[in-house]
Amino acid sequence: MVDPNAVSRFLSTVFEFSDDGVVSLLGIGEKGTAQEGVYRKRIFTSKDQGSVIVDQIAKWADMGVAAFFVPATIKASAVIAGDVKEDKIAAFTSIVLDLDSGDVDAKADYVRERLGPPSMVVLSGGKTPSGQPKMHLWWMLDEPTEEVARVGALRKLLAAKVGGDQSFGRVTQVIRIAGSVHCKNGVATQVKLVECNDRQYALDDLADIIEAMLPIVGLELPQGAMPALSVVAGMDFTPRQDTALAAMHRDIDEGGDELTRWSEFSKVAGFNISEARAGRLTPEAAYIATNGWMLEHMNPPWPQARFDQEFRALINKDVAGHGPWPAPAVPWSNVSRGEALPLEHFADLKASLSNAWLVRDWIVLEGLAAIYGSPGAGKSFLALDVALRIAAGWPVDGRSVKQSPVIYVVAEGQRGQRNRAVAFRDHHGIEGELPFAMIPCAVNLLDPNADLPRLIEAIEGAVARLGGHPGLIVLDTLAATFGGGDENGPAMSAYVNNMAKLRDHFGATILVVHHRPKDQLNDTLRGHGSLMGGLDTIIRVDGDAMRLATTTKQKDGEAGQCIAFGLHGVTLGHDEEGHPVESAVVKYLKVDTTKKLSASPAAILKALSDATEACGSPAVSEAVWRAKWEECPTVAEKTDDARRKSWMRGRDSLRKLGRVEVANGLWAIGALPIAAQLMDFSIRAGS
Repeated sequence: MVDPNAVSRFLSTVFEFSDDGVVSLLGIGEKGTAQEGVYRKRIFTSKDQGSVIVDQIAKWADMGVAAFFVPATIKASAVIAGDVKEDKIAAFTSIVLDLDSGDVDAKADYVRERLGPPSMVVLSGGKTPSGQPKMHLWWMLDEPTEEVARVGALRKLLAAKVGGDQSFGRVTQVIRIAGSVHCKNGVATQVKLVECNDRQYALDDLADIIEAMLPIVGLELPQGAMPALSVVAGMDFTPRQDTALAAMHRDIDEGGDELTRWSEFSKVAGFNISEARAGRLTPEAAYIATNGWMLEHMNPPWPQARFDQEFRALINKDVAGHGPWPAPAVPWSNVSRGEALPLEHFADLKASLSNAWLVRDWIVLEGLAAIYGSPGAGKSFLALDVALRIAAGWPVDGRSVKQSPVIYVVAEGQRGQRNRAVAFRDHHGIEGELPFAMIPCAVNLLDPNADLPRLIEAIEGAVARLGGHPGLIVLDTLAATFGGGDENGPAMSAYVNNMAKLRDHFGATILVVHHRPKDQLNDTLRGHGSLMGGLDTIIRVDGDAMRLATTTKQKDGEAGQCIAFGLHGVTLGHDEEGHPVESAVVKYLKVDTTKKLSASPAAILKALSDATEACGSPAVSEAVWRAKWEECPTVAEKTDDARRKSWMRGRDSLRKLGRVEVANGLWAIGALPIAAQLMDFSIRAGS
């Protein structure tokens, strides 16, 4: 009953890239046979010994013994030890999911839609209580990976999110061999290879998808399954501060290896939920604390809708495991009653179809937003250009705007910003008036009784000439409007509240220009986490010759969008000594920045940026670029062949996306116009 062709095709697919290494077979007496609990034998062989493997599988089948293997190449030292431990795993070539319970077909469809079609599908021979065939889904990697622990964590996380077998979190877990025989209870059925193709996937891409994937709707965990899920995801609903507190104080990047954004979120959320259940936090405070952690430590943060859904799911799991939330400390009957709260019934609900964007899909109407970056990144240039385009009703890099009057508070660098506005007017040939006005002085917006009333009064006084209340108010910069307070302390909450008061008074979007931390090691906004928590839109500006404005938070849309721009020099005139007075305007660059890069291409792109900066040139040779990339510790750990394949794949992917360009043997970031490459970018003071 053994299918030699299926065995051969299955193993050759699993070990396609493996020129050496050992295969570990394991024969186990099946349940309900004479060999149950009696027979267990491990055999080490080579994948090339096909006939030997088939003969052994057939021999086991005749005995009522099932044929399993560890789906990885094994180090030769395992043969000497006679067993396979984690340190004996050489490399993985796949991500595998075992679906053995519930609605297997629905789970398989759910995963296919997200990870892509599996490279192999195997029916293991068993059936669920409802009669559905149990199955194994395989996604083959495009190169072997020595990140053993990472593969185990990803397999377990995937299984946890779709109700699969979480045993595959153990890297030494065995699985049935396609073409062998399922012998439980003495009934022989074939382990069928029903689908096998040449699809291959990058591990980083699979990791990104698995991490971001939401749990399947309606996932029902059997009684007692919560502890197992806690292990994979880091969820812990008891106040174990040893793990949760560690997570609270460290940053977590997308595409992490041993730690992922989801696992760290689960630790922090689980701890805060347990504190709320114990009465040390209110449920609202638990939500706010977890949301603030995400915005301050998760890079990039999830969209707010994703956070809300994940947090709600953890609350539901806690309630399912521990019962309803305790009654509030203050009975609702003791709460003072005001006006009746609005109530909208389901059948009466109507969709809100009005445009919710000041800049389409980028900056929301009546929201709180920030543009931030390092000194010289061009954040003030971009903020002013966006403000003037909104006043003029012009699109921003092809994105339509809702034309509105604009107030720009220039709290520092007044001369430079004034010149930039004139450069915009001259460069674009604007004659006459725009509904745009500057307030060229520092104001204190930390104390609500200091300059906030004066600012509101000044704007109200300009409404007649502007033609209406402003739709955008820009505060440039936060530091110069913070009134000497401590940005890293709780005073930031008061500042955000005053931004909200300004927003609510005029029904305007408030856009603040801000800085990165001084150490340049953190990509988040400088200051207390309440700033990030209170903003609807956050845009980070990076770069030099070509700058990228990347949306890192978008409450009502998709984060991760990028706008590429450079600066175009403009001569405004000459000073009293005859020297030219120069400024610049924003020039948007048509570079494909829409595709989110996975970790490996992103690292290769960063290496090019570092190499050009180190050489002081906009373009470098491939050898210089690759040498900079190979300085990364994670790259140095790869084998020569793995490095070569990873380099070629990442380089070609970046070129296809337009993120890098080559000319005369030299590589540069983006397809920059010649004018942009030759431009003098020294006029960046205060930007």
